[in-house]
Amino acid sequence: MIELRKLKILLFSSLMFFVGFQCSTTEITSARLYLQQKNYPKALEVLQKEVKKNPQSDEGFYLMGLVYAEMENYDSMLIAFDRSMLASNKYEKEIISIKTNAWVTNLNKGIGFYNKAANSKDVDSANSFYYKSLEAAMQASVIIPDSAESYNIIVLIHMNQKNYDLAVKPLIKLTEIKPTNSSFLQLAAVLNNQAERNKLAYDTTKVDSFMVNYNAKLTESVFYLEKGIELFPEDVDLYTTLIEDYDKLGQSDKGLAKLKLSVESNPTNANYRYLYGYVLLRKAQYAEAVKQLEEAEKLDPKYIDAIYSSTVAYYNWGVEIRKAADDKNSTTEGLDKEKFNSALAACERLLKVADKEPKYWELYAKINSVLGNTKAAEDAFKKADELRTKK
Repeated sequence: MIELRKLKILLFSSLMFFVGFQCSTTEITSARLYLQQKNYPKALEVLQKEVKKNPQSDEGFYLMGLVYAEMENYDSMLIAFDRSMLASNKYEKEIISIKTNAWVTNLNKGIGFYNKAANSKDVDSANSFYYKSLEAAMQASVIIPDSAESYNIIVLIHMNQKNYDLAVKPLIKLTEIKPTNSSFLQLAAVLNNQAERNKLAYDTTKVDSFMVNYNAKLTESVFYLEKGIELFPEDVDLYTTLIEDYDKLGQSDKGLAKLKLSVESNPTNANYRYLYGYVLLRKAQYAEAVKQLEEAEKLDPKYIDAIYSSTVAYYNWGVEIRKAADDKNSTTEGLDKEKFNSALAACERLLKVADKEPKYWELYAKINSVLGNTKAAEDAFKKADELRTKK
Protein backbone atom coordinates (compact mmCIF):
# COMPACT_ATOMS: atom_id res chain seq x y z
CA MET A 1 0.00 0.00 0.00
CA ILE A 2 1.31 3.45 -0.92
CA GLU A 3 2.08 5.74 2.01
CA LEU A 4 1.80 9.44 1.38
CA ARG A 5 3.94 12.25 2.73
CA LYS A 6 2.50 15.42 4.14
CA LEU A 7 3.17 18.73 2.44
CA LYS A 8 5.84 20.86 4.03
CA ILE A 9 4.84 24.47 3.41
CA LEU A 10 5.67 27.34 5.73
CA LEU A 11 2.41 29.05 6.64
CA PHE A 12 1.77 32.08 8.80
CA SER A 13 -1.13 32.82 11.07
CA SER A 14 -4.01 34.32 9.15
CA LEU A 15 -4.22 37.10 11.79
CA MET A 16 -1.13 38.73 10.28
CA PHE A 17 -3.24 39.91 7.36
CA PHE A 18 -5.09 42.62 9.22
CA VAL A 19 -2.60 43.83 11.83
CA GLY A 20 -2.53 47.60 11.86
CA PHE A 21 -5.76 49.50 12.31
CA GLN A 22 -6.94 51.93 9.68
CA CYS A 23 -9.95 54.17 9.42
CA SER A 24 -12.84 51.72 9.21
CA THR A 25 -16.48 51.28 10.07
CA THR A 26 -17.52 50.36 13.58
CA GLU A 27 -18.37 46.84 12.41
CA ILE A 28 -14.96 46.30 10.79
CA THR A 29 -13.15 47.59 13.88
CA SER A 30 -15.22 45.35 16.14
CA ALA A 31 -14.64 42.35 13.87
CA ARG A 32 -10.88 42.82 14.07
CA LEU A 33 -11.03 42.90 17.87
CA TYR A 34 -13.20 39.78 18.02
CA LEU A 35 -10.83 38.00 15.64
CA GLN A 36 -7.84 38.81 17.83
CA GLN A 37 -9.80 37.44 20.77
CA LYS A 38 -10.70 34.36 18.66
CA ASN A 39 -14.36 35.10 19.31
CA TYR A 40 -15.41 33.99 15.86
CA PRO A 41 -19.22 33.90 16.35
CA LYS A 42 -19.23 37.56 17.47
CA ALA A 43 -16.85 38.53 14.66
CA LEU A 44 -19.18 36.87 12.16
CA GLU A 45 -22.19 38.60 13.69
CA VAL A 46 -20.79 42.11 13.22
CA LEU A 47 -19.42 41.32 9.77
CA GLN A 48 -22.84 40.17 8.61
CA LYS A 49 -24.14 43.57 9.70
CA GLU A 50 -21.29 45.24 7.81
CA VAL A 51 -21.94 43.51 4.48
CA LYS A 52 -25.69 43.99 4.84
CA LYS A 53 -25.14 47.75 5.18
CA ASN A 54 -22.42 47.78 2.50
CA PRO A 55 -22.83 44.96 -0.08
CA GLN A 56 -19.61 46.14 -1.79
CA SER A 57 -17.48 45.94 1.36
CA ASP A 58 -14.33 44.24 0.08
CA GLU A 59 -12.80 44.25 3.57
CA GLY A 60 -16.00 43.05 5.20
CA PHE A 61 -16.25 40.00 2.95
CA TYR A 62 -12.50 39.41 3.20
CA LEU A 63 -12.65 39.36 7.01
CA MET A 64 -15.77 37.20 6.86
CA GLY A 65 -13.84 34.69 4.73
CA LEU A 66 -11.02 34.80 7.27
CA VAL A 67 -13.47 34.06 10.09
CA TYR A 68 -14.94 31.12 8.18
CA ALA A 69 -11.41 29.83 7.53
CA GLU A 70 -10.66 29.91 11.27
CA MET A 71 -13.95 28.08 11.88
CA GLU A 72 -13.05 25.54 9.15
CA ASN A 73 -16.24 26.38 7.28
CA TYR A 74 -14.44 26.33 3.94
CA ASP A 75 -17.41 26.44 1.58
CA SER A 76 -18.63 29.67 3.21
CA MET A 77 -15.04 30.94 3.19
CA LEU A 78 -14.87 30.58 -0.57
CA ILE A 79 -18.19 32.37 -1.08
CA ALA A 80 -17.06 35.30 1.11
CA PHE A 81 -13.70 35.56 -0.67
CA ASP A 82 -15.42 35.53 -4.06
CA ARG A 83 -17.65 38.41 -2.92
CA SER A 84 -14.59 40.33 -1.72
CA MET A 85 -12.83 39.84 -5.07
CA LEU A 86 -15.97 40.94 -6.92
CA ALA A 87 -15.86 44.20 -4.99
CA SER A 88 -12.12 44.74 -5.57
CA ASN A 89 -8.80 42.90 -5.72
CA LYS A 90 -7.41 44.79 -2.72
CA TYR A 91 -7.12 41.65 -0.60
CA GLU A 92 -6.17 39.24 -3.39
CA LYS A 93 -2.73 38.43 -1.99
CA GLU A 94 -4.11 37.73 1.49
CA ILE A 95 -6.99 35.66 0.09
CA ILE A 96 -4.60 33.50 -1.95
CA SER A 97 -2.46 32.90 1.14
CA ILE A 98 -5.41 31.95 3.36
CA LYS A 99 -6.84 29.65 0.68
CA THR A 100 -3.44 28.00 0.29
CA ASN A 101 -3.28 27.56 4.07
CA ALA A 102 -6.75 25.96 4.07
CA TRP A 103 -5.82 23.75 1.09
CA VAL A 104 -2.67 22.47 2.80
CA THR A 105 -4.56 21.86 6.05
CA ASN A 106 -7.17 19.75 4.29
CA LEU A 107 -4.66 17.99 2.09
CA ASN A 108 -2.55 17.01 5.08
CA LYS A 109 -5.68 15.76 6.83
CA GLY A 110 -6.41 13.67 3.78
CA ILE A 111 -2.88 12.30 3.73
CA GLY A 112 -2.94 11.57 7.45
CA PHE A 113 -6.23 9.68 7.31
CA TYR A 114 -5.13 7.84 4.17
CA ASN A 115 -1.97 6.60 5.87
CA LYS A 116 -3.98 5.52 8.91
CA ALA A 117 -6.32 3.59 6.62
CA ALA A 118 -3.42 2.00 4.78
CA ASN A 119 -1.82 0.88 8.04
CA SER A 120 -5.03 -0.23 9.75
CA LYS A 121 -5.58 -3.97 10.17
CA ASP A 122 -9.23 -3.55 11.05
CA VAL A 123 -11.47 -3.31 7.96
CA ASP A 124 -14.09 -1.07 9.58
CA SER A 125 -11.46 1.31 10.92
CA ALA A 126 -9.72 1.41 7.55
CA ASN A 127 -12.99 2.23 5.77
CA SER A 128 -13.71 4.98 8.30
CA PHE A 129 -10.27 6.51 7.74
CA TYR A 130 -10.66 6.26 3.97
CA TYR A 131 -13.96 8.12 4.20
CA LYS A 132 -12.37 10.90 6.29
CA SER A 133 -9.42 11.06 3.92
CA LEU A 134 -11.72 11.33 0.92
CA GLU A 135 -13.76 14.05 2.61
CA ALA A 136 -10.66 16.13 3.35
CA ALA A 137 -9.11 15.61 -0.10
CA MET A 138 -12.36 16.58 -1.82
CA GLN A 139 -12.54 19.71 0.32
CA ALA A 140 -8.97 20.53 -0.72
CA SER A 141 -9.94 20.08 -4.39
CA VAL A 142 -12.80 22.56 -3.93
CA ILE A 143 -10.54 25.15 -2.28
CA ILE A 144 -7.94 24.95 -5.06
CA PRO A 145 -9.59 23.19 -8.01
CA ASP A 146 -6.38 22.88 -10.04
CA SER A 147 -4.38 21.07 -7.35
CA ALA A 148 -3.23 17.73 -8.72
CA GLU A 149 -2.26 16.51 -5.24
CA SER A 150 -5.91 16.55 -4.10
CA TYR A 151 -7.06 14.49 -7.06
CA ASN A 152 -4.20 12.04 -6.65
CA ILE A 153 -5.43 11.19 -3.15
CA ILE A 154 -9.04 10.94 -4.33
CA VAL A 155 -8.02 8.52 -7.09
CA LEU A 156 -5.91 6.43 -4.69
CA ILE A 157 -8.81 6.06 -2.29
CA HIS A 158 -11.34 5.11 -4.97
CA MET A 159 -8.92 2.59 -6.49
CA ASN A 160 -8.07 1.05 -3.11
CA GLN A 161 -11.76 0.84 -2.27
CA LYS A 162 -12.45 -0.67 -5.71
CA ASN A 163 -14.86 2.18 -6.44
CA TYR A 164 -13.52 2.34 -9.97
CA ASP A 165 -16.43 4.26 -11.47
CA LEU A 166 -15.89 7.08 -8.96
CA ALA A 167 -12.25 7.35 -10.05
CA VAL A 168 -13.16 8.38 -13.60
CA LYS A 169 -13.88 12.09 -13.01
CA PRO A 170 -10.80 12.81 -10.84
CA LEU A 171 -8.64 10.91 -13.33
CA ILE A 172 -10.00 12.99 -16.19
CA LYS A 173 -9.26 16.09 -14.11
CA LEU A 174 -5.69 14.90 -13.58
CA THR A 175 -5.18 14.44 -17.33
CA GLU A 176 -6.26 18.06 -17.75
CA ILE A 177 -4.38 19.86 -14.97
CA LYS A 178 -1.25 17.73 -14.55
CA PRO A 179 -1.13 14.99 -17.16
CA THR A 180 1.21 12.04 -16.70
CA ASN A 181 1.47 8.82 -18.67
CA SER A 182 0.23 6.93 -15.60
CA SER A 183 -2.92 9.08 -15.27
CA PHE A 184 -3.88 8.24 -18.86
CA LEU A 185 -3.12 4.56 -18.31
CA GLN A 186 -5.14 4.47 -15.09
CA LEU A 187 -8.06 6.16 -16.80
CA ALA A 188 -7.92 3.68 -19.67
CA ALA A 189 -7.84 0.80 -17.18
CA VAL A 190 -10.94 2.09 -15.38
CA LEU A 191 -12.81 2.65 -18.64
CA ASN A 192 -11.84 -0.85 -19.78
CA ASN A 193 -13.15 -2.20 -16.48
CA GLN A 194 -16.48 -0.51 -17.19
CA ALA A 195 -16.46 -1.87 -20.73
CA GLU A 196 -15.81 -5.43 -19.60
CA ARG A 197 -18.65 -5.26 -17.06
CA ASN A 198 -20.99 -4.20 -19.84
CA LYS A 199 -19.70 -7.01 -22.05
CA LEU A 200 -20.34 -9.52 -19.27
CA ALA A 201 -23.86 -8.12 -18.79
CA TYR A 202 -24.50 -8.45 -22.54
CA ASP A 203 -23.24 -12.04 -22.60
CA THR A 204 -25.63 -12.83 -19.76
CA THR A 205 -28.73 -10.92 -20.90
CA LYS A 206 -28.20 -10.29 -24.64
CA VAL A 207 -29.58 -6.78 -24.08
CA ASP A 208 -28.15 -4.60 -26.88
CA SER A 209 -27.71 -1.50 -24.71
CA PHE A 210 -24.93 -3.25 -22.79
CA MET A 211 -23.01 -3.77 -26.03
CA VAL A 212 -23.54 -0.12 -26.93
CA ASN A 213 -22.08 0.86 -23.57
CA TYR A 214 -19.18 -1.56 -24.09
CA ASN A 215 -18.20 0.13 -27.35
CA ALA A 216 -18.76 3.60 -25.89
CA LYS A 217 -16.40 2.98 -22.97
CA LEU A 218 -13.70 1.55 -25.23
CA THR A 219 -14.09 4.49 -27.61
CA GLU A 220 -13.67 6.86 -24.65
CA SER A 221 -10.56 4.96 -23.59
CA VAL A 222 -9.13 5.28 -27.11
CA PHE A 223 -9.83 9.04 -27.01
CA TYR A 224 -7.80 9.55 -23.83
CA LEU A 225 -5.02 7.18 -24.86
CA GLU A 226 -4.55 9.12 -28.09
CA LYS A 227 -4.41 12.35 -26.05
CA GLY A 228 -1.82 10.69 -23.83
CA ILE A 229 0.27 9.62 -26.82
CA GLU A 230 0.25 13.20 -28.13
CA LEU A 231 1.84 14.29 -24.83
CA PHE A 232 4.02 11.21 -24.27
CA PRO A 233 4.80 9.91 -27.77
CA GLU A 234 7.57 7.60 -26.54
CA ASP A 235 5.48 5.74 -23.98
CA VAL A 236 5.28 2.07 -24.94
CA ASP A 237 2.48 1.21 -22.49
CA LEU A 238 0.16 3.89 -23.89
CA TYR A 239 0.63 2.57 -27.41
CA THR A 240 0.20 -1.04 -26.32
CA THR A 241 -3.03 -0.28 -24.47
CA LEU A 242 -4.33 1.73 -27.43
CA ILE A 243 -3.67 -1.19 -29.79
CA GLU A 244 -5.49 -3.55 -27.44
CA ASP A 245 -8.51 -1.22 -27.33
CA TYR A 246 -8.57 -0.95 -31.09
CA ASP A 247 -8.51 -4.75 -31.26
CA LYS A 248 -11.48 -4.99 -28.87
CA LEU A 249 -13.39 -2.53 -31.04
CA GLY A 250 -12.63 -4.60 -34.13
CA GLN A 251 -10.52 -1.74 -35.49
CA SER A 252 -7.07 -3.30 -35.33
CA ASP A 253 -6.15 -1.79 -38.70
CA LYS A 254 -6.44 1.70 -37.18
CA GLY A 255 -3.86 0.87 -34.52
CA LEU A 256 -1.55 -0.71 -37.08
CA ALA A 257 -1.89 2.27 -39.43
CA LYS A 258 -1.10 4.66 -36.56
CA LEU A 259 2.07 2.76 -35.70
CA LYS A 260 3.13 2.50 -39.35
CA LEU A 261 2.79 6.26 -39.70
CA SER A 262 4.81 6.78 -36.52
CA VAL A 263 7.61 4.57 -37.87
CA GLU A 264 7.61 6.31 -41.24
CA SER A 265 7.70 9.72 -39.57
CA ASN A 266 10.37 8.69 -37.04
CA PRO A 267 12.45 5.88 -38.63
CA THR A 268 15.21 6.12 -36.02
CA ASN A 269 12.84 5.75 -33.07
CA ALA A 270 13.46 2.31 -31.56
CA ASN A 271 10.25 2.35 -29.53
CA TYR A 272 8.06 2.88 -32.57
CA ARG A 273 9.89 0.13 -34.43
CA TYR A 274 9.42 -2.25 -31.51
CA LEU A 275 5.73 -1.47 -31.09
CA TYR A 276 5.03 -1.86 -34.80
CA GLY A 277 6.90 -5.16 -34.83
CA TYR A 278 5.14 -6.33 -31.67
CA VAL A 279 1.69 -5.69 -33.15
CA LEU A 280 2.67 -7.39 -36.42
CA LEU A 281 3.89 -10.37 -34.38
CA ARG A 282 0.51 -10.61 -32.67
CA LYS A 283 -1.09 -10.62 -36.11
CA ALA A 284 1.27 -13.44 -37.19
CA GLN A 285 2.78 -11.23 -39.90
CA TYR A 286 6.20 -12.62 -39.10
CA ALA A 287 8.29 -11.38 -42.02
CA GLU A 288 7.43 -7.72 -41.45
CA ALA A 289 7.48 -8.21 -37.68
CA VAL A 290 11.10 -9.43 -37.54
CA LYS A 291 12.12 -6.67 -39.94
CA GLN A 292 10.82 -3.99 -37.56
CA LEU A 293 12.06 -5.73 -34.42
CA GLU A 294 15.56 -6.21 -35.81
CA GLU A 295 15.62 -2.56 -36.84
CA ALA A 296 14.72 -1.65 -33.24
CA GLU A 297 17.59 -3.84 -32.04
CA LYS A 298 20.01 -2.15 -34.45
CA LEU A 299 18.99 1.21 -33.05
CA ASP A 300 19.32 -0.08 -29.48
CA PRO A 301 21.39 -3.30 -29.18
CA LYS A 302 20.20 -3.75 -25.58
CA TYR A 303 16.50 -3.39 -26.35
CA ILE A 304 15.43 -6.52 -24.45
CA ASP A 305 11.75 -6.47 -25.41
CA ALA A 306 12.60 -6.10 -29.08
CA ILE A 307 15.10 -8.97 -29.05
CA TYR A 308 12.72 -11.19 -27.09
CA SER A 309 9.85 -10.46 -29.51
CA SER A 310 12.14 -11.10 -32.46
CA THR A 311 13.05 -14.50 -30.97
CA VAL A 312 9.38 -15.36 -30.47
CA ALA A 313 8.53 -14.21 -34.00
CA TYR A 314 11.15 -16.46 -35.59
CA TYR A 315 10.13 -19.39 -33.38
CA ASN A 316 6.42 -19.00 -34.16
CA TRP A 317 7.24 -18.56 -37.83
CA GLY A 318 9.10 -21.89 -37.83
CA VAL A 319 6.21 -23.62 -36.03
CA GLU A 320 3.74 -22.22 -38.57
CA ILE A 321 5.83 -23.44 -41.53
CA ARG A 322 6.12 -26.91 -40.01
CA LYS A 323 2.38 -27.09 -39.24
CA ALA A 324 1.43 -25.96 -42.76
CA ALA A 325 3.68 -28.66 -44.24
CA ASP A 326 2.18 -31.32 -41.96
CA ASP A 327 -1.34 -30.28 -42.90
CA LYS A 328 -0.49 -30.66 -46.58
CA ASN A 329 1.58 -33.78 -45.97
CA SER A 330 4.53 -32.11 -47.68
CA THR A 331 8.10 -31.10 -46.84
CA THR A 332 9.20 -27.79 -45.33
CA GLU A 333 12.38 -27.83 -47.48
CA GLY A 334 14.33 -26.72 -44.44
CA LEU A 335 12.51 -23.39 -44.09
CA ASP A 336 11.33 -24.25 -40.58
CA LYS A 337 14.86 -25.08 -39.46
CA GLU A 338 16.10 -21.82 -40.97
CA LYS A 339 13.59 -19.88 -38.83
CA PHE A 340 14.39 -21.90 -35.70
CA ASN A 341 18.11 -21.17 -36.19
CA SER A 342 17.31 -17.48 -36.54
CA ALA A 343 15.29 -17.75 -33.31
CA LEU A 344 18.25 -19.44 -31.63
CA ALA A 345 20.64 -16.69 -32.73
CA ALA A 346 18.25 -14.00 -31.50
CA CYS A 347 17.78 -15.75 -28.17
CA GLU A 348 21.54 -15.99 -27.70
CA ARG A 349 21.76 -12.23 -28.23
CA LEU A 350 18.96 -11.83 -25.72
CA LEU A 351 20.77 -13.87 -23.07
CA LYS A 352 23.90 -11.76 -23.51
CA VAL A 353 22.02 -8.70 -22.28
CA ALA A 354 19.47 -10.35 -19.95
CA ASP A 355 20.58 -13.68 -18.50
CA LYS A 356 18.74 -13.46 -15.14
CA GLU A 357 15.20 -14.00 -16.45
CA PRO A 358 13.94 -17.63 -16.25
CA LYS A 359 11.50 -17.29 -19.17
CA TYR A 360 14.34 -16.37 -21.55
CA TRP A 361 16.18 -19.56 -20.65
CA GLU A 362 12.97 -21.56 -21.07
CA LEU A 363 12.56 -20.09 -24.54
CA TYR A 364 16.18 -20.96 -25.32
CA ALA A 365 15.47 -24.52 -24.13
CA LYS A 366 12.37 -24.81 -26.35
CA ILE A 367 14.25 -23.66 -29.43
CA ASN A 368 17.12 -26.07 -28.79
CA SER A 369 14.67 -28.87 -28.19
CA VAL A 370 12.96 -28.28 -31.54
CA LEU A 371 16.36 -28.26 -33.23
CA GLY A 372 17.29 -31.52 -31.54
CA ASN A 373 19.97 -29.97 -29.32
CA THR A 374 18.99 -32.14 -26.35
CA LYS A 375 21.91 -31.33 -24.03
CA ALA A 376 21.64 -27.59 -24.58
CA ALA A 377 17.88 -27.76 -23.96
CA GLU A 378 18.35 -29.69 -20.67
CA ASP A 379 20.99 -27.25 -19.47
CA ALA A 380 18.77 -24.27 -20.30
CA PHE A 381 15.79 -25.75 -18.41
CA LYS A 382 18.03 -26.33 -15.39
CA LYS A 383 19.26 -22.74 -15.58
CA ALA A 384 15.65 -21.48 -15.65
CA ASP A 385 14.79 -23.59 -12.57
CA GLU A 386 17.85 -22.26 -10.69
CA LEU A 387 16.93 -18.67 -11.40
CA ARG A 388 13.33 -19.23 -10.42
CA THR A 389 14.42 -20.80 -7.11
CA LYS A 390 16.62 -17.76 -6.36
CA LYS A 391 13.65 -15.42 -6.91
